[in-house]
Amino acid sequence: MDRKFILTAFGYALLGLALGLYMAESQNHGQFVTHAHIMLVGFVVTFVYGLCHKLWLNNTTSKLATTQFYVHQAGAIVMFVGLFLLYGGFVAPDKVGPVLGIASFTVFIGLALMAVLFLKSPRRLREGRQRARDHLVRGGQADAEVVGRIHEAARHHEHAPIGERVPLPFGVRARPLDPQVERPLRRQHRVARLR
Repeated sequence: MDRKFILTAFGYALLGLALGLYMAESQNHGQFVTHAHIMLVGFVVTFVYGLCHKLWLNNTTSKLATTQFYVHQAGAIVMFVGLFLLYGGFVAPDKVGPVLGIASFTVFIGLALMAVLFLKSPRRLREGRQRARDHLVRGGQADAEVVGRIHEAARHHEHAPIGERVPLPFGVRARPLDPQVERPLRRQHRVARLR
């Protein structure tokens, strides 16, 4: 789901920048409001939704997430077309105004659906973590081997002199050494660097 949002966001960015370049070249800034809405509602908000799906929502592809995607996109596209027609002078404001109101409300509904996805997500994340723990406990042999190697690297890291420490896997931290041992090692390391 995050990929759909990000790719759509880049599509809006290309469209918005193309409109901005056209306005700059023609010296006609009549579509400034359309350009701003494409860049903010289209690019920025859609990109933020993609980041939310990637970082916090576990990239869910539920019916609610799919509905949220299409609701936001439908509202945004209708809004951009309506603004383009309005500020380009192609349609009278009294005819396009109600359409812009409905499109704006649709974008708002998309935002509300994203909030619902966020409210439901902590439970899903806990369930996913529990399934992963159950898999380890039930005997995921390869997983147990990886965990064992990480613990061994952390133990080696704790007791090795500072200059000989092996880098740990990303996200793994060794317990700090006893301050009585660590301070002299740091002093030795500083003195060795100064020489």
